[in-house]
Amino acid sequence: MKRVLIILLLANLILYTKSYGSELIDSHENINKIQHSLAKEQVANNYTYYEKHFSLGAGFGRSYGGIGVRAQWRLGEDFAFAPHLGLGYTPNNIGFPIFLNAGLKMYFYKPVYIDLQFGVFGENSQYIDDYIDEWPAWGPSFLAGADINLGEMFGINFGGGISLDIGGTEIFPAFDLGFFIRF
Repeated sequence: MKRVLIILLLANLILYTKSYGSELIDSHENINKIQHSLAKEQVANNYTYYEKHFSLGAGFGRSYGGIGVRAQWRLGEDFAFAPHLGLGYTPNNIGFPIFLNAGLKMYFYKPVYIDLQFGVFGENSQYIDDYIDEWPAWGPSFLAGADINLGEMFGINFGGGISLDIGGTEIFPAFDLGFFIRF
């Protein structure tokens, strides 16, 4: 077998096996053309998933305002920014369960991002002489995560990080988990 391969290499021919098992001999130039066209097709398909787009999502977490919806506009392809706005329901004792959150994602490479958000994300309480004082927890949230496309229109979002309460000095865990549709 070594002698056959050496002779083929000297003649600038390549021996390869097709997926169904037959062996073929072809020139080096034809193999390069096939590999190059397959690579271009794969790159073109990947870019269609991570181009500029608008998306609407539903889920749970900081960027959804609790249990809610989020609108996002991705501005770029591999490296991109995406402003987003979320509105959702968060059960609490402070009397106002609708929370709004706004943020800016920075995508380093296709789906992977870091996110800076600002908004109300919960409640704080303090027990003072048989009385509980409660107020909204609000401030910045820092998350890292990914928006994974599941085809050309649909995808999932997940992320995790921390939220800092400006009204107090506490740090809370932050996360996002949702489903989105691209337009």
